[in-house]
Amino acid sequence: MKCTLSDLELAHMFADAAGTLGGGAYLDRETGAFHYIGDEWSGQDDPNAEPEEFDLSDRYLRVPGKRELDLGNVLVYDFAATRLPDDYDRVRDMFRHRGAYRRFKEFLEHQDLLEAWQDYEHSKTLEALREWAQDKGIELVEAGTPR
Repeated sequence: MKCTLSDLELAHMFADAAGTLGGGAYLDRETGAFHYIGDEWSGQDDPNAEPEEFDLSDRYLRVPGKRELDLGNVLVYDFAATRLPDDYDRVRDMFRHRGAYRRFKEFLEHQDLLEAWQDYEHSKTLEALREWAQDKGIELVEAGTPR
């Protein structure tokens, strides 16, 4: 099965956002097509398919969100250890309270490191998606390459 890294990344972002609402993104092992389930069910390639079919069938792989890829606080702490070693304890303290990501991003803005954080987070996300794809036997191809 083949797909592009950019398509997988889009499905991951959707899965991450929709996961808390009971939705998700699924990769069809037979066709390589992605299916997205949210508030409004969208059976893109198979309008007769039911949403429950995706979780019950081996034909579909559920695309992981951030939590499944372990891209939460561990990523923040790794970044802080390398880029903010003098403020590492301060960053850890931020994540003991609600609204931590907002405060963390505001702090990074004041340190002129917000863009560096976004680049780091994106790079680590792509790395995790590549590993996930490899573990699942998915071949990542360049955009425009025939499936």
